[in-house]
Amino acid sequence: MMAKAYYLDLPEDRLDSLVKMYNHFDGGFVKIRAIQTGDREPTTLTPRPEAAL
Repeated sequence: MMAKAYYLDLPEDRLDSLVKMYNHFDGGFVKIRAIQTGDREPTTLTPRPEAAL
């Protein structure tokens, strides 16, 4: 199951590569925001509410 992301918060060093990777998804992302962090945890995508049903 594919889910579109409402918001995608990414550390700046991941932003370009992930945008290119997901650029072909239907609808893409509603909003992409770069965040300042040294955190190396996996990035979480937040699905649209209707996809969670």
